[in-house]
Amino acid sequence: MEIYPRFDAIVLSDDTAALFAIKHKELFKDTPMFMTSINDEGIINEAKKLDIECIVEENSPISQNIEIIGNIYSKPTNKLNLILVTGPDDIYPNEIEEFYSLQDKYKNFNFKNVTLLFKDEKEIQSKLKGFNKNKDILFFLMPTSFSNSKKYISSSTNFSSMTQIIKAIKDSTDAPIFTTSRSGIEIGMIGGHTVDLYKQGEITGNIINKFFNGEKNIPKEVKGEATNSLVFNYKQMIKYGISRGSISDDVELVSKPDSILSKYKNIIILSVIIFIITIIFTIIHYIFTIKTNKELKEAKKIAEDANRLKDSFIANISHELRTPVNVISSTAQLMKKKVDNNDTINIEKINSNINMIEQNSYRLTRLINNIIDVTKSDSGEKSLILQNVEIIGLIENAVLSVVPFAEAKDINIIFDTEYEELIMAVDIDKIDRIILNLLSNAIKFSNNGSDVLVNLMKDKDNLIIEITDFGVGISEENIEFIFEKFTQIDNGLTRLNEGSGIGLSIVKSFVKMHKGNINVKSKLGKGTTFKIDMPINIIENGKIMYNIPEMNSTYIEFSDIYF
Repeated sequence: MEIYPRFDAIVLSDDTAALFAIKHKELFKDTPMFMTSINDEGIINEAKKLDIECIVEENSPISQNIEIIGNIYSKPTNKLNLILVTGPDDIYPNEIEEFYSLQDKYKNFNFKNVTLLFKDEKEIQSKLKGFNKNKDILFFLMPTSFSNSKKYISSSTNFSSMTQIIKAIKDSTDAPIFTTSRSGIEIGMIGGHTVDLYKQGEITGNIINKFFNGEKNIPKEVKGEATNSLVFNYKQMIKYGISRGSISDDVELVSKPDSILSKYKNIIILSVIIFIITIIFTIIHYIFTIKTNKELKEAKKIAEDANRLKDSFIANISHELRTPVNVISSTAQLMKKKVDNNDTINIEKINSNINMIEQNSYRLTRLINNIIDVTKSDSGEKSLILQNVEIIGLIENAVLSVVPFAEAKDINIIFDTEYEELIMAVDIDKIDRIILNLLSNAIKFSNNGSDVLVNLMKDKDNLIIEITDFGVGISEENIEFIFEKFTQIDNGLTRLNEGSGIGLSIVKSFVKMHKGNINVKSKLGKGTTFKIDMPINIIENGKIMYNIPEMNSTYIEFSDIYF
């Protein structure tokens, strides 16, 4: 027996060559063998027994293609026929069996198969002419070697190439045709997971290269799925209305028309660069020519707004300061006049006058403190004196302290809480002033005989405080301005309710210092609700205050309420 000379390696590139090498292994002695494009399971098993260096398999991706067809036609209007088209059935029993095994999974198709002997165009047309695009989908399986088919050998063929067979199949029906043949896709079939001979060769070449470079962990077997490629014909996708989104992202598109960008790439890039440079110079010129004017306009607007705000504040605060000063002055003059005239001193009247002086002094103190607080806020000076406090009692005491003022206007204050006790780390003075400022507003803008509601709730780790009145309310266009400094919705000196316009600004500032939020809902003529939510924090190991000392701020905050 002739022994072949010693080769560095032998590559066996189909089932027939691999079968020969297996049967006559002794001819090649210890020459390394690499098999590629191997489809027959029996050959693959025998090659494994002989410890072949690597087997690159080829398979017909039946399941993968049925899956992608199922995705594309997942919602058909009518039940469609899915027809598997193969060569002689005596060499495709496994493929046909695998095809029919999927019909329970894809119940929106009627599964059928057609086998061809590839005698001539007349045979193909007679088998396929009854199928059309309205009810049928064809799946053409790329033929392998027909050498094992008794039916094919016993027949004669007029085709000289596989390309002629594929073209005859395509021309025999207008139904969409999916296939495992790349050449079929390039000729005009739609697409599918294809048997990629180039990819098989590339994988085999890389493995052989690693083998000769002495690399370890070279695979003994490469499954057929790894050698397939997903390929679609772009024009056929458009023709049959197949969306790009129904196909995997790694698809290779053939017959895709060149875009204008790829066709005139260099010209377009040069034009874009010139255009961008022109735009840049235009923008630079525009910026330099208008920047000064824009800055002047902005500076002018800021100055005008600041001037208006200053004028408004001076007018408000002047009026606010003048009122208590006039009261104190006139009361003092009245008392002095009685003393100079040696009038009989009436202790009750003297006490009344002293109370009037005291209350208006408190009012002056309140105005000065508020101005100081606003100044500190604007300058960034923010500090809290935090103490663990039983806050339900703190707020309830503040509410109770204003009841006499509310009763003087026949207003009923209703206090309600979900919890009898809640410990929080807060600044006692600032919480007191928050509540009193909001109650001051509620009483001032409520109608006589109405109610003011104070509700305390807990939402997860937040304390919720709601203060609601049923008074004049605030219009939608004005509600966004109420927390701005020195802002009053009724801005004239003849307004019915006095105030400097900084109380709510201070409230918001104090709430934010406690890392909380304040919101307002209001309807004109119906009333207003202020809602505060503050996180419940506690100073670890800190002393808890239950008995809150009485605050003097009631008169300070409420000194501008008139009855």
